[in-house]
Amino acid sequence: MLPVHVAAYAAGILDGEGSVCLGRRYGLRDQHAWQLRITVGNTSKALTDWLLVTLGGNARLGLPGTGGHKPVWYWELWAIEASRLLRAVLPYLVIKRRHAEVALEYREAVRNNDTGAMQALEQEITALNRKGPPV
Repeated sequence: MLPVHVAAYAAGILDGEGSVCLGRRYGLRDQHAWQLRITVGNTSKALTDWLLVTLGGNARLGLPGTGGHKPVWYWELWAIEASRLLRAVLPYLVIKRRHAEVALEYREAVRNNDTGAMQALEQEITALNRKGPPV
């Protein structure tokens, strides 16, 4: 269980710098290939280190940008660990609240082997994450 101040801070980071999506996990040939993924991209190595130490997951340095941009660090959390974090931060999310709700519903649909619900939720999270003006 995360302390309230950590959950609230993590929610702010997720709202501002993060994404909640379904990502393809390679090597899962006998299972549904999509899994819940939380990603935070940021140029601060200190923030990435805080996320790793405090919340677990994995981090990697992105490819160098063009035009003298700072390197971007990516922190990721997958599957069960991601759903645990979403449950902890859900009360504090504003922008990504519906993303988190859909992701948690998706995890439940996977547990129940409800392929119809999984497909509908995959479409909804894709629409929520679509770039550009709202449709």
